[in-house]
Amino acid sequence: MLTPKHEKVFLKILFDEYTKKNGYGLRNLGTHTFYITMTPSQIAINRPDGSIWYPVSELAKELASKRYIQIHEGKLKFNLTEEGYNAASKTWWSKVLTFLNKNPGLLSALAILISLGSFALAFLAYQSKTDTKTSLQQTAVDSSSNTSTSIGSP
Repeated sequence: MLTPKHEKVFLKILFDEYTKKNGYGLRNLGTHTFYITMTPSQIAINRPDGSIWYPVSELAKELASKRYIQIHEGKLKFNLTEEGYNAASKTWWSKVLTFLNKNPGLLSALAILISLGSFALAFLAYQSKTDTKTSLQQTAVDSSSNTSTSIGSP
């Protein structure tokens, strides 16, 4: 059974092969052809009968439905598209930024929580400072009262 992980791995394989031969950039996307007969070991699936299945054609159909590749008329060749190139070239950080850009409410809620947390910490720090100051003043008063009584005592 195929999973989204298989799609990501296959897209990454295509991207790596493209960039290995053409370098980074979109200029050769239409000219760099992949064949449906390719057998990358990263997507090999062991069947119960002991044979190995390379689901290249199924994965190619899935990626074509997402516009990540373009399959040629004979269905034996395909090319990586600009959408596929961009999807495969994203780093984890750019994926996070894309997610946050698509969900601005989440980012606002996170900012509010961080602000409330900062306010709470500042309030606790202020309370701690005033409690320490009051405690020091009380200690000073206690020590001065002990000193004055000991002077007047016989």
